[in-house]
Amino acid sequence: MKLRIPVSIVLLLFTALMTGCDDKKPEVQIKPEIEQYSTFMSSVPGLPLTAEFTSNSTNGNLTYHWIAEEGYFLTWNQETGRIKVLGNDTRMNEPKIYWSVNPEEETDVSSFSIYLTVEDHNSAEEMSETSIRIERNEEGMYKIKK
Repeated sequence: MKLRIPVSIVLLLFTALMTGCDDKKPEVQIKPEIEQYSTFMSSVPGLPLTAEFTSNSTNGNLTYHWIAEEGYFLTWNQETGRIKVLGNDTRMNEPKIYWSVNPEEETDVSSFSIYLTVEDHNSAEEMSETSIRIERNEEGMYKIKK
């Protein structure tokens, strides 16, 4: 006896299986290259931060939206030595950015956050978000809080 299954049922089952396999939400993490930073460090202009985004999507057209409660972001071209100040709320297509304290601002804040949202560049849809906490000690050293 042959079992006949309509094509529409096979397609429906296939679609249900495929959508069920992709239920993992994309994740982003902020990876610091160094664990602590001070304005007295001459080797880097700021705390280097890289967005590591994992997604099943093959869309490589991403926007990284960075927000800092304190300080500001910048980019650094190591070949030319050129530094570009971006402010404390910036969007960019590159996953690497630098954070630095603003030496012109007096602050007594000992702990603050940096937020990152990954967005689809074409639709502006938020795909994932995360944050890190930074603490400043009495000597003026900024450390990533674990």
